[in-house]
Amino acid sequence: MAFQTHKNSVVNFVTIYSDASVREGVCTYSFWARHSSGRIVKSGFCPKECKSVNQAETYAILQGMHKSLRKWKDVSGFYVFCDNRTVVDMLNLNVPPAIASNGTMNRLRHAYAKMVGAGKLKMVVSHIKAHTGKTEKTGVWLNSWCDKEARKLLREKFKNAAE
Repeated sequence: MAFQTHKNSVVNFVTIYSDASVREGVCTYSFWARHSSGRIVKSGFCPKECKSVNQAETYAILQGMHKSLRKWKDVSGFYVFCDNRTVVDMLNLNVPPAIASNGTMNRLRHAYAKMVGAGKLKMVVSHIKAHTGKTEKTGVWLNSWCDKEARKLLREKFKNAAE
């Protein structure tokens, strides 16, 4: 499947798709980051303090940003696509009260603000409709891939725990 960049793509922007999954207090994440020089595809377990899907999704995005900034020194901004409306709102600075009072989410928000830092990086954060069953569009396919990867880690963890 060919990767399509955002219609307003800038050469030094990274496009990130992310998703997360939670089961019995264990959170996993996955992201797919694309830059004009290549891509980073990663999934893993969130730190133990992440307990909700909002926290895990935010962590996934932060991991995508962090890994991208370490790999590509010329990054000037990010296009982030996420299927979690609460996280999209938070990253667009429309912080719901329940999120504002959550300690872990506040730490994640502050990490995000520090990374974006005084306008040094430009951000475009958008919601992408998920779980449509239609994967012919690149963005929907990438979100679906991230979702499957995050869920796969949880299945493996709990399968191994049951054995």
